[in-house]
Amino acid sequence: MYRHMDIIRYIIAIILGLFGLYIVTMNWCIFVLWLLKKKGASMGGFLGGLCLCISFAIIPNNPYVGLCWLAFVVDIGSLPLIVWTGIYLLMGKHKDEREL
Repeated sequence: MYRHMDIIRYIIAIILGLFGLYIVTMNWCIFVLWLLKKKGASMGGFLGGLCLCISFAIIPNNPYVGLCWLAFVVDIGSLPLIVWTGIYLLMGKHKDEREL
């Protein structure tokens, strides 16, 4: 019984991992295009980091499960975007709606 559950967990981890990796890759592509052309689309937010984190956490007998939080650091749409947005807002470079 445990062997079947491990196989299911591996399958779910692979599916979530591939989906998360796709979102993380697309977030980085959007970021690079924004740097080069100052145009971009909306990022996937926490979705890529969340999928990678869950994928890494559910792998059976994973001795490195405590490092699953690194997925949010690798995904440019997660933690780095929040930090950069906070810095941007604190520096006052955003337009105030009242000034429009």
